[in-house]
Parts: sequence; structure tokens; C-alpha cells
Amino acid sequence: MEDLIVKKIGLFLILSIIVLSACSKDDTGEKPNQSATKVTAEQAAKMIKSDQGIVILDVRTEEAFEEEGYIADAILLPDTEIKNKAAAVLPNKKATILVYDTEGIKSATAAQALVDMGYTKVYDMGGLTDWEGAVKVSTNQAYQLKNSDDNVVILDVRTAVKYEEEHIKGAILIPNQEIRMQAETILPNKNAIILAYCDGSNCALAPSAVRKLSRMGYTNAYHFDGIEDWPGKVEGSSK
Repeated sequence: MEDLIVKKIGLFLILSIIVLSACSKDDTGEKPNQSATKVTAEQAAKMIKSDQGIVILDVRTEEAFEEEGYIADAILLPDTEIKNKAAAVLPNKKATILVYDTEGIKSATAAQALVDMGYTKVYDMGGLTDWEGAVKVSTNQAYQLKNSDDNVVILDVRTAVKYEEEHIKGAILIPNQEIRMQAETILPNKNAIILAYCDGSNCALAPSAVRKLSRMGYTNAYHFDGIEDWPGKVEGSSK
């Protein structure tokens, strides 16, 4: 009798382990992530290029999304609304999700919130200020492109004041904040090669302008570091 009881207890324990093990996995047989995975902007760009079904999630405010530009095809879901709206906006909890904000602060918290809600493939790609994607060329490459093709557009996205002080010879001025209002009038050819610049490598205006242009349908918009390293001629009142 005692042997029978021992055997039943042993069988119960084995079944309990199997059930608990099954509960700790999703139906793919893989354990869900316990934390979001951190990736660089470069890694994120490669992921986007290789996976057409990837979800790019912008967790900034709607104002920042519209004013600062955003990664093409990004979905807006402010970090403050994730708990209430994630289920509706992101119904597939097994989708690969790349999360970003402006500087990579809110993105980490938002990504972890998604993981805690049961999303299994969440990646924190940091801030939009680090985003390069496939839209940047070196200053030397920009110079060579311009020299090899007169139709290449050099676009200055700084303020009118800075443009008057100094600008690359032949550059067209459209301040970054006016891109959406003026670009289609000033730059009607959306297939033209457009090379945008601002002051230097730490200036975020040119990347922002290129993101806006890309979203508007411009297919060959790039940015480079800026006027400070330009090997060609510059013009302006300070010259």
C-alpha cells in the first residue's frame, strides 16, 4: 500500500513539472523574453532591411512625432498609452518590435512594459538621434556626387540667418521646420538625389529633414555631416 502511495506521489510530481514547464513556454515551445533586448541603430537598420514584417514603434508624443520626423513606416504609440492601447495597436504578441524615442530613455521603459505584457520579441533600439539607417553619406561622398551630376540637389536645412552667413555654393535653403510646407514646391522631382546638411556631425536637423522627405515620397534623400568639412566652395556674408 505504501509503495502505491509513493508511486502516486511520484507520478503527481512528474505531471506537475511537465505542466509548469509547458506554462513557462509559449505555443512555439520557446520561453518568452524576460527583458527587452538592446540593439544599436545600425543593428536595427539591418533588421528592418531583412524583415518586411517588423514593427517599428515610436513611443514619443504625437507632437514630437510630427515635428521632429520619424523612421519610415513607424507606428506611433506614446509610452504613456502603452498599457491601455498596446493590445489594440499591437495585436500580435509574437511580432518583432523595435522601440525607439528621441534619446533612448523612454524606449527602454516602454520596451520593458511590452515584455511584461507578454510580447516575446521586443528590441530597444534607443533614440532617433542615433538613427542612421541608410540615409547618411560622408561629406566626401556628397561632394563627389555633386561634382559628378549637376542635377544633385544640395539642401541647406538650417535657418535663413545661418544660410546668409555661410552656405555651400549652389545650395538650396529650406529650413527643417518648413520641409513639409515647402519641399514639394521647391523640389518637385521626388526621384532627384538630395543631399541635406546643417552645421556638423552633432547637428540633428539634416537627419530630421531627410526623414521627413523620405516620408513624403522622396526616394533618394541623404544627409551628410555638414558645411564645416565641405571641400568645395562656400558663400555668404561672412566670406
